[in-house]
Amino acid sequence: MKKHFIIILSIFSLSAFAEQQPVLKNKRGIMILPQRGNYCIGINANPFFNYFGNMFNNSTGSNSPSFTFTNSDQTIYGKYMKTNNMAYRANFRIGISNITNTYNVLDLSPGAAQNAMVSDVYKRRNKNIGLSFGMEKRRGNTRMQGVYGVEGFIGFSSGKDKFEYGNKLENLDTGFRRLTEFTLSNSFSIGFRGFVGVEYFIAPNFSIGGELGYGPDFTFNSAPKQTFEQYDFTAGTATTESKEVNPKTTNISLDTDNARGNIKLLFYF
Repeated sequence: MKKHFIIILSIFSLSAFAEQQPVLKNKRGIMILPQRGNYCIGINANPFFNYFGNMFNNSTGSNSPSFTFTNSDQTIYGKYMKTNNMAYRANFRIGISNITNTYNVLDLSPGAAQNAMVSDVYKRRNKNIGLSFGMEKRRGNTRMQGVYGVEGFIGFSSGKDKFEYGNKLENLDTGFRRLTEFTLSNSFSIGFRGFVGVEYFIAPNFSIGGELGYGPDFTFNSAPKQTFEQYDFTAGTATTESKEVNPKTTNISLDTDNARGNIKLLFYF
């Protein structure tokens, strides 16, 4: 019984020791690699490379580097270290924009004062949603760490333009036809990918890295639609007509990717 207890205790001790590995420290004794419980945010390193590269180019301006998204679709990238060697990672974006522009135009109604004005109003409404979640593992006992894992993602985008006019249709020329609404193609995508990559820790909890991936992607686009209005002078009423501009589409792909070619700067804390 005592022998079995010693064996079990040894197994738990080895497991705890393995969980703490690797422990890599700099000359000041600060741990270089991220540890269990750390969070991470990532940004695009390309603006920094462009800045330092252009410093040696006599024909190109060197714009100041700035924090930008790791992906071109403006998603926030982050990780949580579940263990020393495994992390949950996610991308997040919920974008909603409302734009309203007002333009003054001449009032064409009968009896309107000279140079009287009315307002045309243009409104645009957009939504962009992107979410992904995955699991990442790492290997290596030095500053160079290999990473690999899987993640799934979904995305949705939609948009609509609306036009409101200050002048009534019956006050315009006979047969005049005008656009009142343009519904952009709604897009829905879903997929998953396996990925492999590397991270090199330049300093404690600060690394630079990149990755490659492979997996399927399904994208469904609805048909964009335009709505027009026209005044029927014979009937004395306004009529509307809607028509699809292009047909709906479905795209299915299975291919490699390189995360849009971006190199990441990763900050752990």
